[in-house]
Amino acid sequence: MAPCCANHPKLAAGEISDSSIYQIDSSWKNQAGSQVKLASLNGKIQVVTMGYSKCEYACPRLMADMKAVEKGLPEKLRKQVGFNFFSVDTTDTPERLKTFGNSHKVDFTRWNFFSSNTPTIQELAVVLGTNYRRINDKDFAHSNLITVLNEKGEIVHRQEGLSGPPEPIIAAIVKAARASK
Repeated sequence: MAPCCANHPKLAAGEISDSSIYQIDSSWKNQAGSQVKLASLNGKIQVVTMGYSKCEYACPRLMADMKAVEKGLPEKLRKQVGFNFFSVDTTDTPERLKTFGNSHKVDFTRWNFFSSNTPTIQELAVVLGTNYRRINDKDFAHSNLITVLNEKGEIVHRQEGLSGPPEPIIAAIVKAARASK
Protein backbone atom coordinates (compact mmCIF):
# COMPACT_ATOMS: atom_id res chain seq x y z
CA MET A 1 0.00 0.00 0.00
CA ALA A 2 1.24 3.47 -0.83
CA PRO A 3 2.51 5.53 2.15
CA CYS A 4 -0.24 8.10 1.55
CA CYS A 5 -2.87 5.41 1.98
CA ALA A 6 -1.38 3.43 4.88
CA ASN A 7 -3.32 2.85 8.06
CA HIS A 8 -2.51 5.32 10.80
CA PRO A 9 -2.97 4.98 14.56
CA LYS A 10 -6.16 6.37 16.05
CA LEU A 11 -5.88 9.80 17.64
CA ALA A 12 -8.07 11.46 20.20
CA ALA A 13 -10.88 13.64 18.86
CA GLY A 14 -9.61 17.01 17.71
CA GLU A 15 -6.00 15.88 17.33
CA ILE A 16 -4.33 16.43 13.98
CA SER A 17 -1.80 13.83 12.87
CA ASP A 18 1.61 14.64 11.42
CA SER A 19 0.45 13.39 8.00
CA SER A 20 -2.70 15.53 7.96
CA ILE A 21 -3.21 18.24 5.37
CA TYR A 22 -4.69 20.21 8.26
CA GLN A 23 -1.11 20.92 9.35
CA ILE A 24 -1.31 23.67 6.71
CA ASP A 25 -2.30 26.88 8.46
CA SER A 26 -4.27 28.40 5.62
CA SER A 27 -7.43 30.47 5.34
CA TRP A 28 -10.00 30.22 2.60
CA LYS A 29 -13.14 32.16 1.79
CA ASN A 30 -16.19 29.96 1.22
CA GLN A 31 -19.24 30.49 -0.99
CA ALA A 32 -20.99 32.32 1.87
CA GLY A 33 -18.11 34.81 2.11
CA SER A 34 -16.91 33.44 5.46
CA GLN A 35 -13.20 33.13 6.20
CA VAL A 36 -12.51 29.47 7.02
CA LYS A 37 -9.37 27.71 8.23
CA LEU A 38 -8.52 24.51 6.37
CA ALA A 39 -8.30 22.73 9.74
CA SER A 40 -12.00 23.44 10.31
CA LEU A 41 -12.71 20.46 8.03
CA ASN A 42 -11.15 18.22 10.70
CA GLY A 43 -13.40 15.58 12.26
CA LYS A 44 -15.31 14.57 9.13
CA ILE A 45 -14.40 12.54 6.05
CA GLN A 46 -13.85 14.95 3.16
CA VAL A 47 -13.93 14.51 -0.61
CA VAL A 48 -11.81 17.19 -2.26
CA THR A 49 -11.03 18.46 -5.74
CA MET A 50 -9.40 21.55 -7.20
CA GLY A 51 -10.59 23.45 -10.27
CA TYR A 52 -12.21 26.78 -11.14
CA SER A 53 -15.74 28.02 -11.69
CA LYS A 54 -15.31 29.23 -15.28
CA CYS A 55 -14.00 25.84 -16.44
CA GLU A 56 -16.17 24.48 -19.22
CA TYR A 57 -14.75 20.99 -19.61
CA ALA A 58 -13.02 19.18 -16.75
CA CYS A 59 -14.60 20.86 -13.73
CA PRO A 60 -18.20 20.05 -14.67
CA ARG A 61 -17.06 16.42 -15.10
CA LEU A 62 -15.26 16.46 -11.73
CA MET A 63 -18.42 17.84 -10.14
CA ALA A 64 -20.52 15.12 -11.80
CA ASP A 65 -18.06 12.49 -10.57
CA MET A 66 -18.22 13.84 -7.01
CA LYS A 67 -22.02 14.01 -7.15
CA ALA A 68 -22.08 10.36 -8.30
CA VAL A 69 -20.01 9.50 -5.22
CA GLU A 70 -22.38 11.47 -2.99
CA LYS A 71 -25.42 9.75 -4.53
CA GLY A 72 -23.80 6.31 -4.18
CA LEU A 73 -23.18 6.64 -0.44
CA PRO A 74 -25.63 5.10 2.01
CA GLU A 75 -27.84 7.92 3.39
CA LYS A 76 -26.48 7.65 6.94
CA LEU A 77 -22.88 7.85 5.72
CA ARG A 78 -23.67 10.62 3.21
CA LYS A 79 -24.51 12.92 6.12
CA GLN A 80 -21.05 12.30 7.61
CA VAL A 81 -19.07 13.29 4.51
CA GLY A 82 -18.12 16.76 3.27
CA PHE A 83 -17.59 17.62 -0.39
CA ASN A 84 -15.16 20.42 -1.19
CA PHE A 85 -14.20 22.31 -4.33
CA PHE A 86 -11.05 24.43 -3.93
CA SER A 87 -10.61 26.98 -6.70
CA VAL A 88 -7.23 27.51 -8.37
CA ASP A 89 -8.50 30.88 -9.65
CA THR A 90 -7.96 33.81 -7.29
CA THR A 91 -10.73 35.71 -9.13
CA ASP A 92 -13.37 33.15 -8.09
CA THR A 93 -15.47 35.22 -5.68
CA PRO A 94 -17.81 33.72 -3.08
CA GLU A 95 -20.73 34.81 -5.28
CA ARG A 96 -19.28 33.12 -8.36
CA LEU A 97 -18.56 29.94 -6.38
CA LYS A 98 -22.09 29.90 -4.97
CA THR A 99 -23.50 30.30 -8.47
CA PHE A 100 -21.24 27.45 -9.63
CA GLY A 101 -22.49 25.25 -6.78
CA ASN A 102 -26.10 26.16 -7.54
CA SER A 103 -25.59 25.30 -11.21
CA HIS A 104 -24.61 21.79 -10.07
CA LYS A 105 -27.60 21.59 -7.69
CA VAL A 106 -25.49 20.77 -4.63
CA ASP A 107 -26.70 20.57 -1.04
CA PHE A 108 -24.74 23.34 0.68
CA THR A 109 -25.09 21.54 4.02
CA ARG A 110 -22.57 19.03 2.62
CA TRP A 111 -20.75 21.03 -0.04
CA ASN A 112 -18.28 23.91 0.25
CA PHE A 113 -16.58 25.96 -2.43
CA PHE A 114 -13.41 27.81 -1.48
CA SER A 115 -11.11 30.46 -2.92
CA SER A 116 -7.96 32.08 -1.60
CA ASN A 117 -4.76 33.83 -2.61
CA THR A 118 -2.09 32.37 -4.89
CA PRO A 119 0.38 31.17 -2.21
CA THR A 120 -2.42 29.42 -0.28
CA ILE A 121 -3.77 27.76 -3.43
CA GLN A 122 -0.27 26.65 -4.45
CA GLU A 123 0.42 25.17 -1.02
CA LEU A 124 -2.76 23.06 -1.02
CA ALA A 125 -2.17 22.01 -4.63
CA VAL A 126 1.29 20.71 -3.73
CA VAL A 127 -0.02 18.77 -0.72
CA LEU A 128 -2.87 17.23 -2.74
CA GLY A 129 -0.65 16.53 -5.76
CA THR A 130 -2.68 18.78 -8.04
CA ASN A 131 -0.81 20.46 -10.87
CA TYR A 132 -2.23 23.61 -12.42
CA ARG A 133 -1.19 26.63 -14.43
CA ARG A 134 -2.94 29.58 -16.02
CA ILE A 135 -3.01 29.19 -19.81
CA ASN A 136 -4.78 32.46 -20.70
CA ASP A 137 -6.87 35.20 -19.06
CA LYS A 138 -9.80 32.84 -18.56
CA ASP A 139 -8.52 29.28 -18.36
CA PHE A 140 -6.26 26.99 -16.38
CA ALA A 141 -4.80 23.61 -17.18
CA HIS A 142 -5.16 21.43 -14.08
CA SER A 143 -5.04 17.88 -12.80
CA ASN A 144 -8.30 15.99 -12.74
CA LEU A 145 -8.04 14.55 -9.27
CA ILE A 146 -10.51 13.63 -6.54
CA THR A 147 -8.99 13.03 -3.11
CA VAL A 148 -10.56 11.42 -0.04
CA LEU A 149 -9.38 12.57 3.39
CA ASN A 150 -10.15 10.67 6.57
CA GLU A 151 -11.44 12.46 9.68
CA LYS A 152 -7.91 13.59 10.53
CA GLY A 153 -7.18 15.04 7.10
CA GLU A 154 -4.93 12.22 5.97
CA ILE A 155 -5.09 11.28 2.29
CA VAL A 156 -6.62 7.80 2.08
CA HIS A 157 -7.53 7.69 -1.62
CA ARG A 158 -6.86 9.54 -4.86
CA GLN A 159 -8.60 9.03 -8.18
CA GLU A 160 -7.19 10.63 -11.30
CA GLY A 161 -9.07 11.26 -14.52
CA LEU A 162 -12.58 12.17 -15.55
CA SER A 163 -15.73 10.06 -15.55
CA GLY A 164 -14.11 7.43 -13.37
CA PRO A 165 -16.25 4.91 -11.55
CA PRO A 166 -17.52 6.14 -8.18
CA GLU A 167 -17.15 2.74 -6.49
CA PRO A 168 -13.43 3.00 -5.56
CA ILE A 169 -14.04 6.40 -3.95
CA ILE A 170 -17.13 5.13 -2.15
CA ALA A 171 -15.15 2.10 -0.91
CA ALA A 172 -12.41 4.42 0.42
CA ILE A 173 -15.02 6.52 2.25
CA VAL A 174 -16.64 3.42 3.76
CA LYS A 175 -13.22 2.12 4.85
CA ALA A 176 -12.31 5.49 6.40
CA ALA A 177 -15.63 5.58 8.25
CA ARG A 178 -15.07 2.08 9.65
CA ALA A 179 -11.51 2.95 10.70
CA SER A 180 -12.73 5.96 12.66
CA LYS A 181 -15.05 3.92 14.87
